[in-house]
Amino acid sequence: MIKSRQALTFGQHDRLWTATAQTLSGDHGPRVKSCAVALRVELLHHEGRTAEALEAFVHVLDYCAISSSVLGVAQLSKETRQALISASADHHGWQGLARSFGNGASSGSGGVTAAELQRRLLDLPETLGVEPDFGTELTSAEQSLLFAIDSPKSIAQIAKDFGVVPGTLKNRLSALYRKLGVRSRAEAIAHAHRSR
Repeated sequence: MIKSRQALTFGQHDRLWTATAQTLSGDHGPRVKSCAVALRVELLHHEGRTAEALEAFVHVLDYCAISSSVLGVAQLSKETRQALISASADHHGWQGLARSFGNGASSGSGGVTAAELQRRLLDLPETLGVEPDFGTELTSAEQSLLFAIDSPKSIAQIAKDFGVVPGTLKNRLSALYRKLGVRSRAEAIAHAHRSR
């Protein structure tokens, strides 16, 4: 899923499709599969492929119902969530998802209605966290480095994780900063975390 998330972040359609296909064809459970399909939904929606995004979103609802979890829907950007929840509000998948949390017909008996579930998901704050950057082409190694520096680890610790000496890592970071048009680790992290 890390490769899928990185591919979404950097707008790499083919790479995201390949990485999520591995997840979907593997023996992962429905919760992980709902997240994989949700990443596809996010990219399709961003590309303006509304009908395909909606069709995939219905599959997210199915996986969420099976796992009794809204994680797949919750991880979508607020904009995508709003568009697709509104477009699918009457789809039977919502009833199935509500039933997976108990009695979907009446919230007074410990369950939640489909409408209440939709409202709660619409009220969630932005959860995607990183704005996809469809303009900067980074290599897989550069993407991994960018994600690695977004941690409390020191340069020495990150260098050890990458199997290089700190000086080599600093050289790689300098090249990454130039490519991103930033001057420091903090600016690179801020670049990766820009909100929509």
